[in-house]
Amino acid sequence: MPYETILIIEAKPCRIKKICTCCTRWACLDYLIYTGADTVPVEDKQLYGFGGAIAKHLVDSIPTEKVTHLFTDRYFTGLAILDYLVSRNVYLTGTVMTNRTDGVVESFPKDTCMERGSSVSR
Repeated sequence: MPYETILIIEAKPCRIKKICTCCTRWACLDYLIYTGADTVPVEDKQLYGFGGAIAKHLVDSIPTEKVTHLFTDRYFTGLAILDYLVSRNVYLTGTVMTNRTDGVVESFPKDTCMERGSSVSR
């Protein structure tokens, strides 16, 4: 089955945190039950951060033949995971926290210098 658009979502029913990948029709493709710090391997946490390691685990089950677009929130987004995802033919769209940009944030104009309604992306 070719995948085109995948979302990573978190659900917390009954105090259990489940993180899953879903297609645009909200069908669950893969999931991970959060069990604490040992949910993902230590090596992946060191390379990609905790959220990136979770994203890596969840996209491993997606076939690489077709381009996939992954949409995440800021918890799963970072520059370190992007190289891995591109190598698997997965492109990420998500909000990046300023402390995860490796200095790219300085190239953006300040909010006070921008006009209302304008945007900048990299």
